[in-house]
Amino acid sequence: MQQMKGVSISQGLAVGKIVVLTSAAAPEAQAGTPEEELARFQRAQQQAVRDLGALYEKARAELGEAEAEIFSVHQLMAEDEDFADLITAAIAGGAEASEAVRQAGEQCAAMFSSMDDAYMRERAADVQDVAARIRRILRGEAETTLTGPCLIAAEELTPSQTVQFPRAFVQGFLTARGALAAAPNVVLGVGAHPWWVADGRVGQTDVDLAAELAAEVPLVGEVGLDFSPARSDAAGNQAQVKALTRICGAAAAGAGGGPAGQRAISLHAVRSAGTCLDVLEATGAAARCRCVMHWFSGSSDELGRALRLGCSFSVGERMLATRRGREYARQLPAARLLLETDLPDGAGQGVGADGLLASLDQALTALAQARGVDKDELAAKLSANARALADGVCTLAV
Repeated sequence: MQQMKGVSISQGLAVGKIVVLTSAAAPEAQAGTPEEELARFQRAQQQAVRDLGALYEKARAELGEAEAEIFSVHQLMAEDEDFADLITAAIAGGAEASEAVRQAGEQCAAMFSSMDDAYMRERAADVQDVAARIRRILRGEAETTLTGPCLIAAEELTPSQTVQFPRAFVQGFLTARGALAAAPNVVLGVGAHPWWVADGRVGQTDVDLAAELAAEVPLVGEVGLDFSPARSDAAGNQAQVKALTRICGAAAAGAGGGPAGQRAISLHAVRSAGTCLDVLEATGAAARCRCVMHWFSGSSDELGRALRLGCSFSVGERMLATRRGREYARQLPAARLLLETDLPDGAGQGVGADGLLASLDQALTALAQARGVDKDELAAKLSANARALADGVCTLAV
């Protein structure tokens, strides 16, 4: 039996036939004359614009105007003069039409990725989607059609791919990376929240998969322990410790002995900080991984121990709303501080970029007040801390 691992984006279980979307490498095409290749591109461009118009109408009817708007953006990108000029120039230089589109897509995506505005940076994935659509038309690749209920599996799915499938047929999606993987400064990680381990929503099979992924991905979290009586009983506590030990051990083993292989781990520790630190030491994660204590609420002795182990501490609005949280935030070395949002509040609750930025700004303001320092100077220090944490773990665009 073939097993596939992917990114979970929602709760639930789906069973059905799997349709795998592949991007098989097409044989390298020989370029015709520049005139022939330009005509091929223009025909494919026009076809892409028509197809995107049809997708817009389909999405508007099924999902509404707001969700459909992305396809109007894609239409504009497909017809963009600067995009077409890059392709025309590559063709004039002897490139085959599909290769010229690939080059132009990468150039435009790089330009968007370097922009300061978050909305514009997100357009990098869109222009690559448009370029891929035109290239499929040039290569004569047919769009996948579904004839019955199934699960869709792919390396990555774009919005224009998912909307083309009949909703009545799609029982679930499985992707290896997910749409956010292409977004600048978004790092996808693997987690097993202690609440879900305690109540059984994350079972042993899930923990085993999380551990397998923890040995490969750069970011692990949120994981940890929560021994609050309202959240867990003795059996739940035991299950949490077992799961955390398994995942941290895998992360430490995957990190190896050098900084280039390190992982960052975000840790939840409520009424369990001492046990959590025990696990980090016993598994080697404290020495081999970059451990971040999320909303630390342990004792002052446990705080000192975490500092000696090299842990950093992520601070958000909610931590700073408590007296202990503000006092710890005031005492902690500036080099060990990071900002966090702790959003969303629950499963299925979306939080846009504006909401995340507002939460971070409010946390920054409260933290600066607690420490009695200039907000802008603190922001620069925290930004440097985040880059230092990422160094050797993942790549950030800024």
